[in-house]
Amino acid sequence: MDRGEFFYKRFRDGFPYDCTSDQDNLFREIADFVTCDDADILVVNGYAGTGKTSAIAAVIRSFD
Repeated sequence: MDRGEFFYKRFRDGFPYDCTSDQDNLFREIADFVTCDDADILVVNGYAGTGKTSAIAAVIRSFD
């Protein structure tokens, strides 16, 4: 398992809800971002109530 897949799995395992397809894509994008040496900034945007904060909270918890 590569590092990106490892992080993706940790993010998904730490998410207490069923993921929407957009949240699943977000977890993959974040996993790619944290394993990439080229990127400095990741922007997460979307409509209110789409689960951005819940998804980011799961990512943060996975680093504890």
